[in-house]
Amino acid sequence: MGGKKATPRWDDLREEIFDAPSAVELVQRYFASHASGPAFTGSLFNTWAGGGELHPDVVTSDDLIAVQFLSMRPFSETIWRILEGQRREISAALSRIPQDATLWGPPARVDADLAHAAAAWEILRAIPGAGWVTAGKILARKRPNLVPVYDSVVRGVVGGGDAYWMSLRSWLGQRPSAGGCTNVDQLRAIRAEAGISADRLPDLRVLDVVLWMTGRHKAPKEVLLERDADEDDPHLQYPGLGPRAVRGQG
Repeated sequence: MGGKKATPRWDDLREEIFDAPSAVELVQRYFASHASGPAFTGSLFNTWAGGGELHPDVVTSDDLIAVQFLSMRPFSETIWRILEGQRREISAALSRIPQDATLWGPPARVDADLAHAAAAWEILRAIPGAGWVTAGKILARKRPNLVPVYDSVVRGVVGGGDAYWMSLRSWLGQRPSAGGCTNVDQLRAIRAEAGISADRLPDLRVLDVVLWMTGRHKAPKEVLLERDADEDDPHLQYPGLGPRAVRGQG
């Protein structure tokens, strides 16, 4: 997969995926439960042990369990570094990101919040055994409406690029037609029709769930069950603000 880049297709994302009746069905299937347990453990991601915002500036063992529900398979040293070895550094970085930060809103504030999120992402990504996918999922747990979950399955649906956060930020505020609702409002409408509460499914997670459910059948099995195969790909190491933020990473 090294160096292979997909083509972004933001222009048709709303019409093809989020306006389709199947979007609601995908969310409902993702949050379904059976006698043996949830259909997808990722449905517990935002509410496990009270949610990631219960302790907003500390990455806890419950946060790592929640991230594991999204198929993270960390090494023991990775867990120790996140929970203990670099705890203060990580907490300091998280404390600079407001708890109510979102990827929409006043541009100056979003710019500042994303810059702090990028700094926290860099710290987490650099921990041996973590990588960009795991770093993003931890931040998505701690600031669920600012940082989206982004992995090779989602990437396979929306396409690649070095600035996923910025591309998504732009897309969320767009309207597909005159008088239509914004894309972020469409995500909320999908959640409401699916009958899922906002605490279980924050706005940005609606996007992730629908995209992941759309692309999961095309993804290699090891991506769904084990550590993401793209985690260490140097060509894919920064999905956030663009290549200027990753100078010197190869």
